[in-house]
Amino acid sequence: PCWPLFPGIVRSADAQIVEAPLYSLLYEKPETDIAGHLQKYWQEGICALYLNTPNNPSGKVLTRDQIGQVAEFAKEHDLWVISDEAYDGLTFDGHEHVSIASLPGMFERTVSVFTFSKIFMFAGIRLGYAVAPAEVITNVNKIMVHQIYGASTFSQQMMIEPVCTRKQWSPAVRDTYRQMRELFVKNLRVEFAVPEATYFLFFPIQPYLRGRDYRDVVYALFDNGVSVAPGGDFGNGFENYIRLCFTGETEERLEQGIDRLNRVLLG
Repeated sequence: PCWPLFPGIVRSADAQIVEAPLYSLLYEKPETDIAGHLQKYWQEGICALYLNTPNNPSGKVLTRDQIGQVAEFAKEHDLWVISDEAYDGLTFDGHEHVSIASLPGMFERTVSVFTFSKIFMFAGIRLGYAVAPAEVITNVNKIMVHQIYGASTFSQQMMIEPVCTRKQWSPAVRDTYRQMRELFVKNLRVEFAVPEATYFLFFPIQPYLRGRDYRDVVYALFDNGVSVAPGGDFGNGFENYIRLCFTGETEERLEQGIDRLNRVLLG
């Protein structure tokens, strides 16, 4: 599954998407031969691979070995890699975030994209940055100047101190999110893959419909004050999933939300 806006961004450039479901699969089968799996979806004309680890919405973090398999596939097929690393810094339980561009032979074919919206918690300023070879950044700038013109000087200056002091405060942010995750692990009485990163839960509610329509259950959650994102927005095959965000509220409010989720889903 992937960030819902990405397919639209690709299509706006007159390109096409080929979906290759991977992250949720790895929770069930971590030993999956990733190169062999991706090869099943290979088509002539594919020029780039979109990689998102830590993954929104599944919370999956690819290991160094798994990212190495992706890298070898990209090199074998001469692909660019667009590496979405928005959730850099928000990994739990010792999981390591590895940038694919740091692997041998990958920097020259990778555009790594980061944001100040997640671990930095400045989503409202809509600021981020990309890391790539100089000639790539030069051409990206030519395109971006016709789209956003430029990020405001104020917002860029605003981020200097948080970047410089990140190692001082970011572990506390990560630990707070991990504690919030544990509330759901302990109290939400449905089956879900425990996210290794991010601040989302992503799981199917098919087992809990009990003859009800999927949309009716989603609306019932809304009516009970619990907002969820429909899974179909994140890719084909996830139409019976929902995504929950477990941050942005107090512990008391999260506990209320968990209680309402249990009541609607389990009856």
